[in-house]
Amino acid sequence: MDPRDLPPVHPGEQLREEFMAPLNLSAYALAKVTHVPVSRIQAVTH
Repeated sequence: MDPRDLPPVHPGEQLREEFMAPLNLSAYALAKVTHVPVSRIQAVTH
């Protein structure tokens, strides 16, 4: 299958499913280690 035929994936969904969930990271924990406001992490991942 050609990857261009796949529907686009929202960056927040990829962040949540590929990194946050496997590493058991909350939005707060990710915000703390990346020095990004938790509100911004939540906005991207929801």
